[in-house]
Amino acid sequence: MPELAVRIKVLHVRILDVGGFYALAPTFRDDLGLSGAERDILFTGPGLVMLLLAIPLGNLSDRLGSRRVSIVSIALLAVSALGHSVAVDFWSLLGARLVFAVAF
Repeated sequence: MPELAVRIKVLHVRILDVGGFYALAPTFRDDLGLSGAERDILFTGPGLVMLLLAIPLGNLSDRLGSRRVSIVSIALLAVSALGHSVAVDFWSLLGARLVFAVAF
C-alpha cells in the first residue's frame, strides 16, 4: 500500500508540472522575449521526446524495476524545475523542457 501512495504523489507532481508550464507560458514569453515559433517549439518538443522515449524507457523500467526508474525520474523532475526557474533564454528553457520530457 505505501508504494501506491508514492505513485499517486508522483503522478500528482507530474500533473502539476505539465499544467504549470502552460499556465505560465505568457510569463515565460514576456520575460524571455520568445517568438511564436519558439513558444510552439517549447510546447511540442517535449511531447515528441516523450513519444520517442516511451517504449525504450518502459523497457528500461521492466529491466531495472519501476522503483529505480521512478527515483531517477523524480530527480530529473527536480532538475527540470530548477532549469525552468533559472532559464535566461530560449535554449536554456528548451533544455529544461527536454529534461522534463525525459523525466515524465
